[in-house]
Amino acid sequence: MAKALLNFVLFQASWFAAVLGGAHGWPWTGSLVAVLAVRVHLVMFEGNRKRELQLIAFIVLLGLVVESLLMQSGVIVYRSPEPVAVFPPVWILAMWLAFGTLPNGVLGWLHGRLWLAAVFGAVSGPLTYQAGAALGAAQVSENMLGALGFIGLVWALAFPLILRVAAVSKQ
Repeated sequence: MAKALLNFVLFQASWFAAVLGGAHGWPWTGSLVAVLAVRVHLVMFEGNRKRELQLIAFIVLLGLVVESLLMQSGVIVYRSPEPVAVFPPVWILAMWLAFGTLPNGVLGWLHGRLWLAAVFGAVSGPLTYQAGAALGAAQVSENMLGALGFIGLVWALAFPLILRVAAVSKQ
């Protein structure tokens, strides 16, 4: 229970550091907090560090694909773009880095419940992007309902995939 709570708190700190850093021109702030969150996570998962690092790497790469898709489709525009505009900002990837600690951390209870994970992704994904936009880090497309629906669909597919990969990596 204490590990799950710490995992949740560190992810939330990473999320806020990344979003507020992105909104205010400090894109590396979230990266520093995310690296700390991953470091603490790896200490907690001592015996499985290699598998956890592989899972986190997979999630960051998936994040790169998902965010690039959302950007290129015009669903989301980030406030602090990187030098190469086809790639998401570093602070977004920092969020995915910290998110990589959740499948075997606080969200581990969703293993084996892929339909519930899809619903969780479909609801929490759009809410998270909307919250980031409200804090000034991004702008969601003018077609808000369509954009949030697309984000929900992407997360309804991505989150069960992440949990499935997490489960396979534990075997």
